[in-house]
Amino acid sequence: MGDVAGHGVPAAAAMGQVLHIVRAYALEGRGPGETLGIINRFLCHLPEGPQLSLWLAIVDPYAGTFAYSGGGHPPVLLVAPDGSVDPLPCTGPPVGLMPGSAYPQRERVLAPGTRVIAYTDGLIEAGRDIMTNERRLHEISRAGRTAGPALAAETIARGVLGGHTHEDDVAILVFDLLRHDAPLAFGVPAVPELLHRVRRAVRAYAVRAGVPPERVEEVVFAVGEASLNTVEHAYRGGTGLLRLRAERQNGRLVVRVLDEGSWHEPVDRGRGRGMRLMRQFADDVQVETGREGTVVTLSWTLAAPAE
Repeated sequence: MGDVAGHGVPAAAAMGQVLHIVRAYALEGRGPGETLGIINRFLCHLPEGPQLSLWLAIVDPYAGTFAYSGGGHPPVLLVAPDGSVDPLPCTGPPVGLMPGSAYPQRERVLAPGTRVIAYTDGLIEAGRDIMTNERRLHEISRAGRTAGPALAAETIARGVLGGHTHEDDVAILVFDLLRHDAPLAFGVPAVPELLHRVRRAVRAYAVRAGVPPERVEEVVFAVGEASLNTVEHAYRGGTGLLRLRAERQNGRLVVRVLDEGSWHEPVDRGRGRGMRLMRQFADDVQVETGREGTVVTLSWTLAAPAE
């Protein structure tokens, strides 16, 4: 979450530059604190470089690890499942102000069901009563804990701004870490390059769902084969979506891989082993095909509920 000084095209262009830098260094595995330091030095060496507040976090949604660092930005709120609000203050000064500024990185482990709320200072500066607006923000965040993220952001904006005129831009980000018993549900483009994301998500969810350690890779392998079939056969070279949903149902782990294409079990020589492997590693496999696509349902019996 960032907020550059100024308005209009120059401010938007500056934020665009910063966004590209953040993505580039995050993909290299750099942490938020190191990335902020790099951005700060870059901006300080630009002629008339912009100054901005910036808050970065890297979240592992499976392990719950939350690494963050911030420069000159309003405190980000952690809202626990019980409704308690914990502000996270920034760790350094605004970015682009002084070349030698340090941005310490801090880490937390978030409990399942934790909500993260980040915002720009335009939200709490409306009406020029910052302390009242901050108190109202905490109250609304606590009271709206069970509302969905989109509704929560809208409620915060209405409740804090309260009809006051505001000259500054306002941005609000609401991010929820799923409950421990929440199902796994997502969609990705049906391309080979993204299958590793499917396998990683399924592996983490299988452990969370209570699959015995010796069977976790069986789940990953079977779901991976179902996903590969979608990529290779559902859309026949065209573009489409691979959707996946996994959940515990009456002592069983049930995983559904869905597409909206015209997948059929391949009969070419040397092909078609995917279905055999799915049936080998899953306790049950069901395939439903129709005009709207295909659903492959795989299930495993779990010995005991997840802790």
